[in-house]
Amino acid sequence: MDKLLVSKVDNVQLRTHTSDLSGTLHLTPHHLFFSPDATSSTTAEIWISYPAINLMTRLPQTILGLYPIQIRTKTFHHYVFSFQQDRSAEEVWQSVKDCAVISESRSLHQ
Repeated sequence: MDKLLVSKVDNVQLRTHTSDLSGTLHLTPHHLFFSPDATSSTTAEIWISYPAINLMTRLPQTILGLYPIQIRTKTFHHYVFSFQQDRSAEEVWQSVKDCAVISESRSLHQ
């Protein structure tokens, strides 16, 4: 657990190929999961185990002032988590990078 800089981040935006959700991102030593807000159209959580992550990219700040991290899995799922604060994005980036087995990890954010 000492690899995790943060265990929970509120007010995270999640974009998938089928939906845009807001909610809370939770990090554990073995996986991360996203819990949608009660106001979201779905209540299903999204779970991603760290060994399933194939590529993680830190994207530049959006015009809306959000700090996105893109995750692609070995099962061809694609997620973009956007954070309201750069510090939250950096803590999640470092935590997942340290826990995951990623074949290629890069940051486009400098």
